[in-house]
Amino acid sequence: MTMTRVLVTGASGFVGRWSIEPLRERGAEVHAVTGPAEAGHYEHEVHQVDLHDRGAVDALMRQVRPTHLLHFAWIATPGVYLTSLENPRWVQSSLQLVEAFLANGGQRIVLAGSAAEYDWSEGTCSERTTPCRPATLYAACKHAVFEVVERWSAQAGFGFAAGRLFWVYGPGEAPERLVPSMIRASDARTPMTLRHPKQVRDYMHVSDAGSAFAALLASDAQGAVNIASGEGVELGRLGQLVGDAVGNGLRLERSEESVADPSPIVVADVTRLQSDVAWTVRYRLEDGIRQTVAWWKAHDKMVQA
Repeated sequence: MTMTRVLVTGASGFVGRWSIEPLRERGAEVHAVTGPAEAGHYEHEVHQVDLHDRGAVDALMRQVRPTHLLHFAWIATPGVYLTSLENPRWVQSSLQLVEAFLANGGQRIVLAGSAAEYDWSEGTCSERTTPCRPATLYAACKHAVFEVVERWSAQAGFGFAAGRLFWVYGPGEAPERLVPSMIRASDARTPMTLRHPKQVRDYMHVSDAGSAFAALLASDAQGAVNIASGEGVELGRLGQLVGDAVGNGLRLERSEESVADPSPIVVADVTRLQSDVAWTVRYRLEDGIRQTVAWWKAHDKMVQA
């Protein structure tokens, strides 16, 4: 399906902003939605809209009349988002957004889903075989929107996919998150405590994530598609890569109150991403970590070369 006019919500967010250039490279006219208070310089059309305001969303859709919708906007505050009562509000606002999009001629929707929708006891998560068993309010709300829009699509005939995003790192990530915390600890030569250093997770560079979402929107793939590297890394090994890139090493300490890890391995099956979307990762983990550390050294006063 040819993309002509794409509306991207959450376009100033960690992943959303990395989807803009790949969309433009595919020939799309990009309209980015940011929050009312957000500002910045952009090379594409920007709309500052409160997506919880139904009237404002209806007006936006009438003005832009997008053919494609890429919906990232959601609460993502570290340490808060998993249990926030903003999550149910985003269910309602997301469904209103879809309704307004379709009412104005929209043809295809891609939602940003989450690996947290899966039952992690499976180890390797496959869209076709792994059951979904959300363990948090955030994951339950993400999955609720997926289920409604998937059935809506089957009945109404519009294109729909959801990119289930696994773990992401890269330039501009919130400082409280794991990789930036490792970079700062290495720079300060202070030990970092990890509850489960043997835990295996699937990490992807944020520019790859943005590119994958753009490819998914441009494709004809339907339903859930994992957005991930398809390769797992022990968190202890991730810390070693960060310490090597910073140049100081990183001393990891296991938390004294650590208990048995109920989900020691969570890795994505990326068969659909590779075959149905025809997309593969660009960054090897080692290269992506080096690039990320270089960005932090250039942009964060706490990290100096």
